[in-house]
Amino acid sequence: MDPVSALGLAGNVVAVVQFSAALLKGTYKIYKSPTEQSKELQDLQSIYAKLAEFSSKLGETDNDAIVDDPQNKVAQTGSLGQLAEICRKDCEELLEIVRKLNVISTGRSKPWRCFTKAMAEVWRSSEIIKLQKRVAHCEQAMVVEMLRTSR
Repeated sequence: MDPVSALGLAGNVVAVVQFSAALLKGTYKIYKSPTEQSKELQDLQSIYAKLAEFSSKLGETDNDAIVDDPQNKVAQTGSLGQLAEICRKDCEELLEIVRKLNVISTGRSKPWRCFTKAMAEVWRSSEIIKLQKRVAHCEQAMVVEMLRTSR
């Protein structure tokens, strides 16, 4: 075997070992959890449920804002209200993923259930990270918009 092929094979072996170790670690965490849910998913669920509620309330109160200039009111409520709605939708989408991960493989033995949940978390992790980034960008935009309108 030539050196380049050997290096490629070694890299693939390392990747498989890292993936397997992360999967087993996740399985163990879920297995030890009384709710059979990873701490990360529990945190996601509580944080994004609160953020979705806040965004919903912000969108509602933003539409009731009183501003002296009627043209300025349209610009303010439209922008902040839209951002709050986008944030709420992304939070709801993230919470739906968490809900789906919580109901995976009921009725089997606990070790197998925990393993399938850990595997599903690994498979959905890129989607979760993407949504977290979108929500973070939306949060930043809402803060900037609130600062802009408070002047």
